[in-house]
Amino acid sequence: MTWTKKDPFASGEIKVTTDIHAFINPNFGVDLFGFGYEGGVAFLAPQFLGEVALRADTNGGICDNDPAATIGLDVELAYGYSAFAYVGQDYQNTNWQADLFPPKSFVFYDQCFPIKNKNA
Repeated sequence: MTWTKKDPFASGEIKVTTDIHAFINPNFGVDLFGFGYEGGVAFLAPQFLGEVALRADTNGGICDNDPAATIGLDVELAYGYSAFAYVGQDYQNTNWQADLFPPKSFVFYDQCFPIKNKNA
């Protein structure tokens, strides 16, 4: 049996996401004993999605454009739409939800900015 020494490693991520959208929301509601529920159809369009992530890994490979990057800031922006039927408190707090057609999003900006790499 042979033992191979491995260097210690660590990885982590801090991520912030956002979803900004306009919506069309025909619905009906019922209020029983102070509990309000509604059912309806929600069409969210245009939907702008954003994600910013600070990533770190001592082994590198954080950014595709710099494989030696051990720390990088990854930014992704997209737009899209979704449509679904629902029952719940409102279209954002649903007890039941079914897509009317598959949600779509299209990435229009995806860039990783290396902050530190193994060679520096």
